Amino acid sequence: MAVAMPQNQKSYWTSISTNIEDHLKTVVQVQSPLSVYEPMYYLVFSSPRTMAPALSIAACELVGGQPEKAMTAASVLHLMYAASTARHRFLDRSMGINHHHQAFPANIELLTVDNILSSVYELLARPSINHHPDDKPEQILKVIIEISRAMGAEGIVKGLYLQKQRTGSVSDGKVESGVYSCGAVCGAILGGATREEIERLRSFGRYAGMIHGLMSSMATDEEKGLNEMVDRLRSLALKELEYFDHHPMVETISSILHLDSLLQFTSKQTQSLS
Repeated sequence: MAVAMPQNQKSYWTSISTNIEDHLKTVVQVQSPLSVYEPMYYLVFSSPRTMAPALSIAACELVGGQPEKAMTAASVLHLMYAASTARHRFLDRSMGINHHHQAFPANIELLTVDNILSSVYELLARPSINHHPDDKPEQILKVIIEISRAMGAEGIVKGLYLQKQRTGSVSDGKVESGVYSCGAVCGAILGGATREEIERLRSFGRYAGMIHGLMSSMATDEEKGLNEMVDRLRSLALKELEYFDHHPMVETISSILHLDSLLQFTSKQTQSLS
């Protein structure tokens, strides 16, 4: 059963997401050559929204870090998700499925994905420009490793493959589970978390991502069975947060599991930028 998100918590997530988008607009700008940067700007800001970047900020705060420390990682997560969305559309078109307005030719979109991915590593590897001054090199290296894994053969790429193969309902949450898990871990690392805290938040992010992936693709005839699965995943996610019991951020970060309001929020964000 979906539960409505309290208004104050919805405002928290909305505020974080707005800050991330503002930061992205300083990073991704339309400039010369236009043939390169116009498609990139379009793909980045017209892609569907995910709460994984905001989860990265929240995880950083949960372990005692300043939200600004995770801003670059959060922006990178959005770029990563935008690239995966463009790949998804390209695969759809190759299978004869064309359900999305195509602003640029398919070959341009595919090349733009490569440009987005190269920007991911540039942002992560230039700490003097893009990172908080207190970030440590070893933290940034760990974040680069986590991002690389999430983007690779065992992360988003595998998730897209499973979605196309339709190997069961779990495939619907594979992409999101990897992105959310990565977001939570990156925020925790940059916030100075212990190894135990990082792994707890990794699991929490995985469960939250699976929930969002399942709910966003739910069909009417599947609703009952998937709702039961979502309830189990929510219980597992909340169990991971018990480790942080009594921390004032626990209630806020757990509100990401409140589905109706959250899915409406991501839909509105996408519509406002399309």
